[in-house]
Amino acid sequence: MVHTLKNFIILLSVIGIVSSFATTISCAFCVSGVASINQKINSNPDMKAQLGVQMSMGCDQITVQMTRQLCRESLNDNFNVFYANFSMQPDQEPSTLCKSMGYCS
Repeated sequence: MVHTLKNFIILLSVIGIVSSFATTISCAFCVSGVASINQKINSNPDMKAQLGVQMSMGCDQITVQMTRQLCRESLNDNFNVFYANFSMQPDQEPSTLCKSMGYCS
């Protein structure tokens, strides 16, 4: 009985270490992935332009035609500035995003 209890405690310790290690790896992969995506978007004008087009399509959800047009024009004309300002916000850092998605603690 004591031997079984001792093995059980060792098993729980190993599971805790593996779980902690897996969380650390998941966090590292998330941070690395988000940073890589951001770097690729910033270094690839075509990719950034495509992202801008996709975002401006979101303006189609606006029911008032004039407002919808202004939304599209604003995003089309100023997307680079918008994206630069957005990605520079402290809550958009890879580690912060990964924390909010539950990959990092």
